[in-house]
Amino acid sequence: EALMRIGLLELGDESQLDRLQVLTAKNDWDFGRGTAARWYKRLKPFVWEALKMAAGVPPDKERLRRMVTDFAFAERDRLLARRDERSVKTAQFRWQLADALGGYDDPRALPVVETLLADEDEAVRLSAARALLGQTSAGTPALVAWAVELDYGGEAGVSRNPEIRSALLRHLVIEFEGSPETRRAVLEARRSEAPSLRFFGLTADGLLTSSTTRAPAGP
Repeated sequence: EALMRIGLLELGDESQLDRLQVLTAKNDWDFGRGTAARWYKRLKPFVWEALKMAAGVPPDKERLRRMVTDFAFAERDRLLARRDERSVKTAQFRWQLADALGGYDDPRALPVVETLLADEDEAVRLSAARALLGQTSAGTPALVAWAVELDYGGEAGVSRNPEIRSALLRHLVIEFEGSPETRRAVLEARRSEAPSLRFFGLTADGLLTSSTTRAPAGP
């Protein structure tokens, strides 16, 4: 997290200065192999996608889907282990529906995805977020912008929200660069308390600003 804060400062986020000043007094850093490996695994998708955005490299859409899929499948396993049969079958139906909708890019799918995003089970919400990454039809930007604000739970006390929200945000920037919803979602990400999501938001904002500057003037 400390290294990410330095990266944010380098991107122009001066709000990091106070926290970084406090961290200068810290002398018990744990950069052991295990700690470093865990953080690298979590931050690599953000940094890589942010760098690709900045460099204009075409995005790997399937990579974004896999990032969300890994969380969804892990949560499904946990749900299967702790729930009664009836509630498990209900959740299974809903996440399998979400899986099907992920390959059905049609505006008629959006109300169903919206319902699944509001489900009480994290496994269903995660599956619905994954389904959104396959949607490009009219009405998608508003739904994705809403999904970015939802809670997707966590594992071992660590929130999944930054990863899921960044994947959704990247989808907005890829498919709906000129959408007002994309601009609002990016600006909100810039203000996120999660350093990784803020890093992603700052990079995306720079890309959108650059695109606007390059856009040809109207008649």
